[in-house]
Amino acid sequence: MAADWNPTDTEQIVAVGMDGAARSTDGGATWRDLDVPNGTSAIAYTDNGKALVAAVLQDEQAVTYRSIDDGVTWTATTS
Repeated sequence: MAADWNPTDTEQIVAVGMDGAARSTDGGATWRDLDVPNGTSAIAYTDNGKALVAAVLQDEQAVTYRSIDDGVTWTATTS
């Protein structure tokens, strides 16, 4: 399981585990399902809190995805 909170608003928390992902906007009092890329094993907010980053292991390569709309859409990032 991996979890993180938004550094600019600690009421916003995301978590991912074997059963999927969830997001809270009230400090963990309530949660809603969060759609993440298949195989996501880690999730975090960026330092400025404006985006989410998800990490996925595909074969032997790690791929990261970025969402700027609270996890509604995800885009693979390139290095």
